[in-house]
Amino acid sequence: MIRKALPLLAVLFLVNVYAQAPLAEQEVIADGRAAGSDLKARDEAVQRALRAAIEKGVGTLVDSETMSRNFKLFDDRIYSEVKGYIRTYDVVADNQGEGGIYRIKVKAVVALGALRKDIQALNIIKNQKKNPRIMVMGIARIENAQVDSAVKIQDVQTGLEMRLAELNFPLVNKEATQVANEKELQDAARCAALGRKFDAEVVITYEAICALQEASDAYGIKVFAMNANINARAISTDNARILCADHASGVARGPGMLPTAQKALGETALKLGDSLANKLVEQWRGEVFNTADVKVIINNINNEGRMAVMDWLKQQRGVTGVHERIYANNSMELDVTVEGSVWSDFDRVLNQCPAPKLTITTRTPNRIDCAVR
Repeated sequence: MIRKALPLLAVLFLVNVYAQAPLAEQEVIADGRAAGSDLKARDEAVQRALRAAIEKGVGTLVDSETMSRNFKLFDDRIYSEVKGYIRTYDVVADNQGEGGIYRIKVKAVVALGALRKDIQALNIIKNQKKNPRIMVMGIARIENAQVDSAVKIQDVQTGLEMRLAELNFPLVNKEATQVANEKELQDAARCAALGRKFDAEVVITYEAICALQEASDAYGIKVFAMNANINARAISTDNARILCADHASGVARGPGMLPTAQKALGETALKLGDSLANKLVEQWRGEVFNTADVKVIINNINNEGRMAVMDWLKQQRGVTGVHERIYANNSMELDVTVEGSVWSDFDRVLNQCPAPKLTITTRTPNRIDCAVR
């Protein structure tokens, strides 16, 4: 059998494509420095070294002019993610803070692909966030059709839950999801309370509508085009914070208004499930590999103790911000920003407070309630 050779132009095109294909991974050596000689300074030096590693990785994919022109974009979307783009790293040099300046050198494997699309990475992120349980609830209506409410919800509900289940998100018992009305869905605090009632860490609420776009006759058969629109948001149940919001729309055609509307809602829900899952993972990735906010409530604390706790927290390794929201009736509320590496064990950090001594009374993923002993 005689095989024809590829034209020279095609060969050159393929060589050029493969030569320019961005590397999936890149091993780099990078340095980081920070003022100080304690462990907090070391952590900062490591973070700066990892950021420098990412910058070198970006440099292998784009030229210096492009980097300079898009610095703000890189700074916001890439460099700020730090460990989110680091597969592995080893500290290869550590000066132990000699001379009051910590110097760290790392050898890191940088991954600049879209990690949120990588199922393995997605599972790693979900596991580090304690595999949050998700509750889906919402309302839907189909215009110009008399349909029982439970039937309308079922198509969107099933589509969203199906896609989330395929991505290994744990879902709460389905019977627990038919509990909200339209007014409640607008109230993030109410939705969070409903989620806590059924042991969910995240509530996804949706509002869906399907309307007739057009109707036509095809060979004597009435064909309907139904347009579905779904708005959704994900809410953290421990602090009622909106993690992300999303929207999807789609059109289905078929010989029947009701079945076509149900098809449009179901297909649009599947599409929305993919997009919403990506946004959730992106939010969690930022918390796992960078920082997360933990609400700390301390009861039975006087003003002296209040000041002591805040001063002590600001000195702790992994704590990057302490913000008091309210102090009243011997109770204080703090928003504490912590690095993802200490997020899951932050209750242990609070237990080590020397004075006043604290007792943890309630712990949820992003909230800790405690009292002075």
